[in-house]
Amino acid sequence: PIASSDRGWIFLERFVSMIKVAMDPHGDDGVIGSNSTVVAAEIHDGAARLAAAQAAELRCHRRVAGKRGFFVKPRGCSPRASPKHKQHSPLREVLQDFTDGLKKKRFSAVSTDCIVKDATVDEHGDDDATVVACLMAELVQTLQGQWQIEKAKAAVRKQTMCVFSPEPEDFSSCG
Repeated sequence: PIASSDRGWIFLERFVSMIKVAMDPHGDDGVIGSNSTVVAAEIHDGAARLAAAQAAELRCHRRVAGKRGFFVKPRGCSPRASPKHKQHSPLREVLQDFTDGLKKKRFSAVSTDCIVKDATVDEHGDDDATVVACLMAELVQTLQGQWQIEKAKAAVRKQTMCVFSPEPEDFSSCG
């Protein structure tokens, strides 16, 4: 058997929880689907890394007025920016760390022969490793360019859930 901490699907689920907590640190009720303090700590630690990277990202950019409104312009404020990478991106680095972490995870076949696969197996197939890697890549790509937009969408979804819930007292984080 593969330990839950080594499973690819569980890694992805925890990563999604980290994103949700990072976007709304005071509304993590129901986001962490475990009563394990170790899992909760892992999710909160990952969320803190993501939130800190996003805050650093915002400090490295500035809003500039243009003919069609405001746009974000990189400041190049990091000493770690290199000629190869014109703009250092703290968020991109943290997201890449999580992507690299997925490569170390394992997937098991659902058949009774218990075949174990690495995340790098069958890059063009439809096995679990490929599915999870593709989902992770899509999520990371979206977050790299649209963290603030996704955060705003999540806030709207949360408020909609609170307003239209038949029992709003079930949502302790509704404001």
